[in-house]
Amino acid sequence: MLPITVLRPPYVVGANETWKQAVKTAKKGFPIVGSGKNAFHVAHVEDVASAFVFCLEHDETIGEVYNVSTDDVTTQEDFRLMVSKAFGLSESFQHVPAWLAAFGASALGTFNRLQGKKSLVNPTNVWRISQNRAFDGSKLRAAGWKPKYSGIQAIQKTIESVKPMVERDA
Repeated sequence: MLPITVLRPPYVVGANETWKQAVKTAKKGFPIVGSGKNAFHVAHVEDVASAFVFCLEHDETIGEVYNVSTDDVTTQEDFRLMVSKAFGLSESFQHVPAWLAAFGASALGTFNRLQGKKSLVNPTNVWRISQNRAFDGSKLRAAGWKPKYSGIQAIQKTIESVKPMVERDA
């Protein structure tokens, strides 16, 4: 047997360009896709790194597959509420059906490509954020690994980390 361990992280959050754009888009009032109640897991980049280190230091993890996640899940609405609170914005949100958002994202993506721009808003990402993306990470926690941050804490830390960049770009 090859001495490998597979780690499957969820959405990895942290101070990076992707999450800066996600916060910026939410701050601008981009509508919530679907009901906004779909559950998804996140893990802070520090926790994902610590999961890798944990598995490297524990031979009993060899040959196993682990989901890296926290106990709690979050939703699009949770994310938007945290962004709104961080920037002192209204906590009232518009919703758009996923099919309509995917159509609009396709049109926007074409427009952006013609201008040579990249965008997080594309049909794949629209469908991704409108689906439940929660999974069971208890196997890795049962092996002894513990995340430093809950999902909510990870998102809050990320928003606070990218907030100066978002404000600077405004």
